[in-house]
Amino acid sequence: MKIWQETICRVRDTKNGASPLWCYGSTAIMRLGDKVVATVPANDNNVLPLADRHIELYAKTGDGPWQKIWHDMRFTREPAPILRRDDQSIWISLNPSEKDVPIGQGIEYGPAIPTLALFDLTKQGEPTLERLPLGDYYFMDHSYRGMAIDRQTGDLFITWQYVEGEGKHCFLLRTPKGDVTGKLEFPVRACYHNLAVKDKKAYVLAISDICEPVAEWAEYKYAKTGVRWDYDFRNLYFTYCNDITTGEFAPAALIDSREETCGQIRNLDLFVADSGVCYLVYEAKRIWHDFMRDRFFPEVRFDTVLTLCAVKDGNVLWRKELDAERETDDRQNTKASYSAAFFQRADGSLGLLFNKTGSNGTGMADGWYLSRGELAEYGNPAFSRLDVSCPPNGFHTARPRCGALPSDVLDVLTVDGEEVVYLRIPAV
Repeated sequence: MKIWQETICRVRDTKNGASPLWCYGSTAIMRLGDKVVATVPANDNNVLPLADRHIELYAKTGDGPWQKIWHDMRFTREPAPILRRDDQSIWISLNPSEKDVPIGQGIEYGPAIPTLALFDLTKQGEPTLERLPLGDYYFMDHSYRGMAIDRQTGDLFITWQYVEGEGKHCFLLRTPKGDVTGKLEFPVRACYHNLAVKDKKAYVLAISDICEPVAEWAEYKYAKTGVRWDYDFRNLYFTYCNDITTGEFAPAALIDSREETCGQIRNLDLFVADSGVCYLVYEAKRIWHDFMRDRFFPEVRFDTVLTLCAVKDGNVLWRKELDAERETDDRQNTKASYSAAFFQRADGSLGLLFNKTGSNGTGMADGWYLSRGELAEYGNPAFSRLDVSCPPNGFHTARPRCGALPSDVLDVLTVDGEEVVYLRIPAV
C-alpha cells in the first residue's frame, strides 16, 4: 500500500489562538471500519475572532472523496476532539459560545457551554447533545479540554478548563455505574492533557502552562520583547486514578523539567499497555529563548531531544533519547521541533509515528518517520523515513486511547498552510 494524501478543506488563520490541530492532546480524526471521519473548525467570514469558527464533520468511505456531513451553526473558538464509540458512531467534544456573535463583531473570552455530542453516521440529521455536568464553574471559549475512551468498556474520561486565576481543570469519569466529577490538581496550571482510561484506571500527562514565575527572567524577557504575555511550558506532570469509580487521583509526579535553564517541554502522546505501564513521548528543549542563554546560562549548551520513557505508579522506569539536536560550533540554538503519536498495529505491537523540522544536521534529517518492529525497553528502535510530500508539521492520528482499533493503516490529519490534509500511511 502506498501513502495516500489529499486535501479535506481549507481553513484560514484568523489569529484566534487555535489552529485546526490546537487540541493536540486529543484527536480530530478517527477510523470507523471503512470510514474515516474528521472534525474541522471552519471559518465564519462574517464575524471577528476569537469565537469565529463553526465545527464541521467530514467523512470519507474507502477511496471515495471527503464529504461534509454536519455543520454546527453555533460559534466556537477551538477544534473539536472526537472518540470512536463503535463502527457507526462517535463522541464529539464541543464548546459552543453561550451567545450568538453579531455580524461584523466578535466575542473574546466569552462564556461557553461544555457539550458532549453523540453522532450516529447511520442516521441523517443532528447529533444528540448533552450539556456536561461538570459543576457550577465559569467556562469560556478557551477550554483546553481533552477526552479519552476505554475501547473495551466505553468508559469516558473528560477534562475541561474553568476560569479561576490562570485557570484550573475539572474532570468527568463516566462508567455504566454513573458519573464521577471533581477537580484535577497539579502544582501549577497544567494544560494540553494527554488522557487515557483503561481497565477502570485513568491517566493524565500534562505540561505546566503559566506566566514566567521568575521575576528577574520575566523582566529581562519584557526588556527584550516588549511583551508581557509570556506563558512558559517547563514541567511535565503525570497523575493517575487507580479506580475511576472514586475519582481519587494520586499527587502529580514530576516526570521531567527544564525549569533550571528556562527551557521548554511539549508533551506529545501517552499509551497504556495491558501491564499498566504508561509509555510517554515528549520533546524537551534545554533553553527556549536564545537571549536567555546569553544573559543567564552562558556555559549551558543548547539541545532539543525527542524522548521516550516508561512510567508506572508515577515512577519513571526508564528513559531513552529517540533523536536529539545538539549545539554546533556556531553556538546557535537548536531549531528542531517534533510531533509524535503512538499507534497499534493489527498484531497488537506498539509503534510510533513522528516528524521533525528544523534539523541542523546533528540528528535525523527533517521528515516523517515510522518505527519498525515493537518499541522495546532495551535497545534503540529502528525508524524508516517516509516518502511524504506534505511538509512535516503538527498532526493528529486515530489514537488508541481515543478508541481506535489496532490497524496496519495509520489515518493522519495535518496541515499544509491553509489546507487541512489527510494522510493514509501503511504501518507495516
